[in-house]
Amino acid sequence: MRIVLSGALPEPRLARELTPYLKKSAPTLVQIFEQYGATRILADSSQAMCTGLEQWLLNEYKFAPRPKQHVGAGVSLLTLLELLECSEKSAISNIDAARPLWFLELVNISPSRDGAILTLSNELEISKIESQQLFESATESFKAAKFDVSFIKSNVWLAHLPNNMAPKCASPSLVSTDNLNNWWSKSQRERPWRKLSNEIQMLWFDHPVNKKRFDQQKLPINGLWLYGGAALNQINNSVIDKNIIINRSLENSYNAQDWGVWIETLKQLDNDIKSQKEIKELVLIGEACIVSLSPVNNIWSKLGIKRKQPWEKWWQPPS
Repeated sequence: MRIVLSGALPEPRLARELTPYLKKSAPTLVQIFEQYGATRILADSSQAMCTGLEQWLLNEYKFAPRPKQHVGAGVSLLTLLELLECSEKSAISNIDAARPLWFLELVNISPSRDGAILTLSNELEISKIESQQLFESATESFKAAKFDVSFIKSNVWLAHLPNNMAPKCASPSLVSTDNLNNWWSKSQRERPWRKLSNEIQMLWFDHPVNKKRFDQQKLPINGLWLYGGAALNQINNSVIDKNIIINRSLENSYNAQDWGVWIETLKQLDNDIKSQKEIKELVLIGEACIVSLSPVNNIWSKLGIKRKQPWEKWWQPPS
């Protein structure tokens, strides 16, 4: 069994402060840290333009970015693979494996103290009827901008962009954890997309769907977030190990930096891990790096001698 814990690796300064609580609340995890060997990989989200978990998944799929293409471009392929496993398979069965693939996620964009925040579709409870009505209202705008957009499911639509248009867009999951303005590019090549995005926001501002949602005290669906740009032939989806548990229970407290809740969640997660019979690999994912832990295979282990691994060196490295 391979277990992936997203949001499990605090940045170095906080890691040092959390170490005593970790030892007290998660003894099973600490025991694994002491017995397994660690491989630490840098995963700079600001450069990759996607979350650490998305980077790890793309690495598992052997994603090969093209020259000048950021890793986050491959997130559209993760969406595609999810769709291929569900009821929307027929709508995307004829994908050209060499054609850049883009998706539009339906989102809420709200002002904040520092700029704006993005709320993802999985928090908006978007019905298929709502999505279809919004899609129909935007079709003329898509045509005018030469965006070939197809309705796939309520939260995400497939898009093919005009030739030679390749905006640099971060994954929506990453943007939702930060100030949206930090990821809203002002470069010339994104101008057509910015224009279309602004037009859609104005179009949906007083749309009947959102008027009804307002009456129901729901957040409006007032924007689209474009992401992707990679082609299906850039990954190998036959190499993924199906025997993987991806646990995201730490993500919310990690992103909110609510370390009290994070420790409590970790405590419960520690009990769950304790029930696992054999863990071949434990992957801890943070904002800036990924640590992969696996059983040590050296002369000491062959002799049945357990030597504690220096886990604190990777858990709380120098800032």
